[in-house]
Amino acid sequence: MSVRNFIKSKLDEVSESRYAEIWNNYCEQNNYPDQMLYPMEQFNTMFGEKTPLEIVDIGKNVNVNDDWFVYNEVYSVAKSDCDPRYLTEEEELIDWLDLNATSIGLFTEADFREAMKEEMGEEAWNEFLAWYESEYDGDMFDLDFATLVSDWQESKHFN
Repeated sequence: MSVRNFIKSKLDEVSESRYAEIWNNYCEQNNYPDQMLYPMEQFNTMFGEKTPLEIVDIGKNVNVNDDWFVYNEVYSVAKSDCDPRYLTEEEELIDWLDLNATSIGLFTEADFREAMKEEMGEEAWNEFLAWYESEYDGDMFDLDFATLVSDWQESKHFN
């Protein structure tokens, strides 16, 4: 299983509220406030200051029976769905999680190491670990892991 598939499988296992929490963390870290997910219970409270016509216009893509919504303040548009995964860009999230998943607790370092080992193969993984120990001090997960692997690949240790 590739690391991307491993991350996707972990995302598939989390609850909707945990998925929304992870997505919102991604949005906060990348300054995307207009892509944040909200539970439908917050819809009325978020727009309490708006006129009824403004609320109707904002909510034309909102189904009150859905569980989640996204509000883009720039365009004054909201959209909703029962599953928050349909309101997000999962590939962008997976790219971000490739660098941040262990720090937000989606899975452990041991899980990630096992996925890397499986993707690279045992021989290449052992070669990687030996290379890492000779090049870096400390815990590999304190480093930007994508850069670390890229540096290692560029050193022609991995084909």
